[in-house]
Amino acid sequence: MTVNFKQAFYRRLLPALVVLAAAAAARGWGVVVPLSPTAARTAGIVLFAGAVLFAVGLPVWIRAAFANRVRMQHRVGETDFTGFQSRLITAALVAPYLAAAAVALPLDAFYQAGTVLAALYAVYYQYPSQRRIAFDRRLFRVDRTPAC
Repeated sequence: MTVNFKQAFYRRLLPALVVLAAAAAARGWGVVVPLSPTAARTAGIVLFAGAVLFAVGLPVWIRAAFANRVRMQHRVGETDFTGFQSRLITAALVAPYLAAAAVALPLDAFYQAGTVLAALYAVYYQYPSQRRIAFDRRLFRVDRTPAC
């Protein structure tokens, strides 16, 4: 099961890394979209807030909503748990795409760095390691037996 989560993780992450590398290369070659100072500030705030929302806020909300939904169940089904993990990975890995946009645009260094750090946090924390998946399985009492 962890292998499936890792495959889903990399399928969502690799395109973001390609876009991020292309944005960094374009910026290095001096190909930058010109923005007015007001537009650059607004875009920086929106990208930074969005990256923090997708890297931290939304995964916390998804986890709390799932825990609330299954709190009275003695066992959680494998399909419910798989859907939960998939939603966590998908939500968190929006942040690298926002980081690519932040790198491509001429934003203040604070907003660029904050967006990239939020994306790095999302990638690090939501990586489906065997240890984290095992912890979540114990925490949510995932039933290992197939449903009849």
